[in-house]
Amino acid sequence: MPQTLSTAELRRQNRNRIYQHLYHTSEPVTKQAISKNLSLSLPTITQNFRDLMESGLIRWGHSLDSTGGRKPKTIEIIDDARIAIGIEITRDTLRLVVVDLRGNRLTDAVVPCRFSNDDSYFTLLSTEVERLIQSNRLDRNKLLGVGIAFPGILAAKTSLIELAPSLNIRKMMVETLTKHIRYPVRVENDATSGGRAETWDSSDQALRAYVSIGEGVGGCIMNGSQPYFGSNGRAGEFGHMRIVPEGRTCLCGQKGCFEAYCSATRLSHDFDCSLDSFFIHLKEGTTRYVNAWESYLDHLALGLNNIRMMLDCDIVLGGMVSQYLGSYLGALNARLRELDSFDSPHRYLTLSRLGAYSNATGAALAFIHDFIRQI
Repeated sequence: MPQTLSTAELRRQNRNRIYQHLYHTSEPVTKQAISKNLSLSLPTITQNFRDLMESGLIRWGHSLDSTGGRKPKTIEIIDDARIAIGIEITRDTLRLVVVDLRGNRLTDAVVPCRFSNDDSYFTLLSTEVERLIQSNRLDRNKLLGVGIAFPGILAAKTSLIELAPSLNIRKMMVETLTKHIRYPVRVENDATSGGRAETWDSSDQALRAYVSIGEGVGGCIMNGSQPYFGSNGRAGEFGHMRIVPEGRTCLCGQKGCFEAYCSATRLSHDFDCSLDSFFIHLKEGTTRYVNAWESYLDHLALGLNNIRMMLDCDIVLGGMVSQYLGSYLGALNARLRELDSFDSPHRYLTLSRLGAYSNATGAALAFIHDFIRQI
């Protein structure tokens, strides 16, 4: 026998349907249009509008031309009615962002600091969150939470970080990382966060692989807007597939990993310079840098081709290195075509829309996603 919804639950569902309709409709919307599109009565629409306005989530927009009688008014979402903070942790940097309900980046900050597994670093996380809030005069009452994009494998359904090779972490409790942050907080794999950010406003339900290249190489498999985690929460760990048997030693302890050849450190730490400096030398045609870059592109194409062969889907390339790749995308695609066993009819590789901010943005969007679902 079908379960009867309580009046309160039915009202909540209607409220959520109305908000979702407003959120996902690009054209101006009136009360009458919502009533027609959702098959809800005007009194029901009016009551839910009142609830949503009292919560500070919507407001009246502009008046439309009248077709007779009173001019109808549009309704619009208040984008900054709620906000969320995202933090990406890497070995040498904290990258922080603030996003609104639409996923717009309101502000950001980059803090150079070396990761250390001690209380001074965990305290620093809280300090930088507070600094971001205070310096931008953010309303704490609007803050949904703080999402942390972490370069490691998190155990499925537990609060344990199993492994983070680039940070030399094995078996660390999530609470250790977050204990000083006084807002709701959640930690997830950095590439999972990046995959969410890259598919945030897409209605396309296609399968995609997201590859994040920073101080490590991470990945995520997105089925539409939903990440696929695998049986043990390790799906998409592309950085630790081997592309060169018995090759360079990776931070994970194995040899020949994708990450050992294509992380950003191959271009910065190996040359004792910043990424900006590396690409300046590259553009100047300095032989040492050109040779290193050619080898880098060879290995990058090899890893991306392997992902394509395994998943047969489009690939989005993000992370720190992606922001420099625009001028070299043709050379990379040429290598991918040479490696393609099936002569793909179209280019399957695109660069991230958000570049170095994908992972931090996606971590914040986890809170936005949950909030919008429960309105």
